[in-house]
Amino acid sequence: MARPLNPKQLAFCREYIKDYNGTQAAIRAGYSQKSANNLGPRLLLKASIQAEIKRLLTPAEEAAGLSADRLCKEIGRLAYSNLQRLYDERGEFIPIHKLPEEVAACISGIDYDDGMVLNEKGEMVPCRYIKKIRLWDKNKAHDLAARILKLLKDDEGKDSGNLPDVLAYLKGVGA
Repeated sequence: MARPLNPKQLAFCREYIKDYNGTQAAIRAGYSQKSANNLGPRLLLKASIQAEIKRLLTPAEEAAGLSADRLCKEIGRLAYSNLQRLYDERGEFIPIHKLPEEVAACISGIDYDDGMVLNEKGEMVPCRYIKKIRLWDKNKAHDLAARILKLLKDDEGKDSGNLPDVLAYLKGVGA
């Protein structure tokens, strides 16, 4: 049977889930700054530490509707988005409320402009038209998907695909 975590290890777990940075979590938990760079990653390898982190994260993840599966599906949705699905067979933009959910989720914003148009009675009437449709960054979605699938290496040649690293990356870029 595994030994229970000591107070510093418990503090490390609580600190780690704040920013997914093992080194900083070790320092904030009271470990030496000199050893934190090596100790943080070593602590994360322990099954008891991993179990405690999972225990701490589960209620927050469930409350927010977060899961690794849902995150991967959303990244895939963005990575494989297709502009053609925004338009009907005549090349006209499909109104946002009629777009399938997986297509609408790829839109980060729509800019409108106001103008005037001639109606069927020959009168000028105000109208609103789409000026620009902005989509979420497809390259960033490809990068995140490749990190999860461990197809990319970080600057030091290490795999960059574990989910905590990806979540920390997302938090850092404000996605």
